[in-house]
Amino acid sequence: MQQPDGTADPPPRDPAVPTTEGADPTEGAGGRTAAAPAPGPASPAASSPEGSAAETAEEGEETAEEEVESLEEFLLRPERSVARSELGMLVDRGLRSLARAARSFLLYDHRNAAIRAFLESYRNDMMAAVHGVSAVHPRGIELVVRPFEMVFEGEVVYLEHDRERSLAFRMFRDGLRRLTIGPGVEWEELLTLLQILSIRYTGVRQQEEDIVTLLWKAGFRNIEVVAVEGFVPEDDDGDDDEDVGASRGGAGGARGAGSHVDAPRDFDRPMPRPMKGGELRYRPIPPAMLEAVLHETSSRVLPEECVTLIDELVTLVLDPTDPTTWQDIGHVVDEIRDFLLSEGQLDRLVEMVRSLARVRRHDPALFERLLTGFIDLRALCRILHSMPPTQQEIPPQLTWLLDNLPGDHLQTSLAALAAERDRTPRRIGRLLVSRFLDADPDAVMAGLRTQPDDIAADLLRAVSDAAPSLREEALDIAIERNEPDLLFQAIKILDRLDDEAILRPRLLRLLDAGIEEVRIQAIQMLARHKFPNTFKPMEDVLVRRSTDMSAREADAYAQALVALNPSRAAATMTEWIRPKSLIKRIFSDPLGHGRLQWAAVTGLGLLPDERHEQTIRWLEARAGSALADHCVRTLARRRRELADA
Repeated sequence: MQQPDGTADPPPRDPAVPTTEGADPTEGAGGRTAAAPAPGPASPAASSPEGSAAETAEEGEETAEEEVESLEEFLLRPERSVARSELGMLVDRGLRSLARAARSFLLYDHRNAAIRAFLESYRNDMMAAVHGVSAVHPRGIELVVRPFEMVFEGEVVYLEHDRERSLAFRMFRDGLRRLTIGPGVEWEELLTLLQILSIRYTGVRQQEEDIVTLLWKAGFRNIEVVAVEGFVPEDDDGDDDEDVGASRGGAGGARGAGSHVDAPRDFDRPMPRPMKGGELRYRPIPPAMLEAVLHETSSRVLPEECVTLIDELVTLVLDPTDPTTWQDIGHVVDEIRDFLLSEGQLDRLVEMVRSLARVRRHDPALFERLLTGFIDLRALCRILHSMPPTQQEIPPQLTWLLDNLPGDHLQTSLAALAAERDRTPRRIGRLLVSRFLDADPDAVMAGLRTQPDDIAADLLRAVSDAAPSLREEALDIAIERNEPDLLFQAIKILDRLDDEAILRPRLLRLLDAGIEEVRIQAIQMLARHKFPNTFKPMEDVLVRRSTDMSAREADAYAQALVALNPSRAAATMTEWIRPKSLIKRIFSDPLGHGRLQWAAVTGLGLLPDERHEQTIRWLEARAGSALADHCVRTLARRRRELADA
């Protein structure tokens, strides 16, 4: 292979065999010149083997540190900005941030703070480019990939000739020729794109897949690619780390050869120049023809082609004159089904089922076997994983599949709900359980008793939404289990109800819940509804739990008791501060009975009678520092509110 200057590459050398041919004896590791030590008796290193070994080790450590520093500088040095137009500079900045973030994974662990900084820069720059370009070009950012550059609207917006740093080279090498980032792209898709490109920087080539394969498998909705068969340059056989080291080894050798790539003879090369004598004329392409050609190269056409292939294969199998059998195409059906499931192509999956439905008239048993893998647990989990984060309802295509395919869909939905941890799959799984709950309510209630609290909370909501007759039993199970997720879900359900027969007994039970926030919400709901015969039970709970109650919960009790019965609350709270009974005055704690006197101060501060202010002042003079400060703040707030009134 020749270099760009016309000289030939030196013959390859085995890196494991040292060589001294043409080497300068004064030249050290990494191409740096080292001063030779002067021999003589004055030099300890010259006479002591131990001293010489120690100095050699220290010099090796210093050299390694310098190499690491030069590697970091080499990988993180930003590419030169080459764009000139306003939109071009936006795209230029986004691509340079993408390349720098992808290379950073060679240096830092993914938990390093530097990685977060690169990700933030990439997100800001690329989203700015997408929004800026989309305002002018409805299709978004359309990039043409060349060996060392990327072009947007005829303008070079990315240029890097060093093969180990160049993002364009790695994409071109793997066969990527066009990359389109649509206007509706989300951060999750941009992050997945970065992960794929970073794999090609850090992965081991013998075990990884190329960029195009990874992009196809990613199933982007707003990112399209056009690709041809990739190739590997003749001198690109080593590991990436060795290539990077070679690139840093000197200013001339590998760095100078980095811009020269010789593709195979049968590779998709640029169109050769026409022979002399030919005349080229401009011929406009009709828009319909151009759109059809672009559609054929789009990544979205693959699912359509898969469904068309299934339809043609079914036709062949059903043709009595054709020798093709189901054994011949079974693996193709399974592979296309799994592909459509993983990509979330529910429309195409419905079309595929309808194509296979032609088999039912000829062999119903075979048709049942074909449909087995379309909506089992594995298939349903794949469908749920493909849902976008904004999906709030069951897609109609999934509803059609569930209604037209055989199986125990409730048990499948329960198993999928138990297996999923992400928010969107859990939400759709819960809706599926609600839809099929009537098939076996006992199974759902059993799961409510035995499943972990986060899964049981979803089942509780499903029962409340789909089976109101079982709602009270489900709420009682949740309150009895007294676990955080179940308690929060129970209080949410109760907050949407108005029936006193359901609300009052369960809210009173929640006053002893294990979560303070749940107890406070129950107190506030009881005060808001003002159910009869509620004051005394709440007072009893406050007295019983006053020794281990927070000030915030005591305040909530005081406000609720005043709202339920102001006169009774005034008498009760005054008694807590200044008991009328002589025995209570003698044996009561002057510093307060837990949070009872705290709650009494809060409650009396809400009432307008001047006697309550005198009672609070009496307690302020005798209470401890915390309770005294609470009295002062309550009196100040009371005076301010009375003045405003």
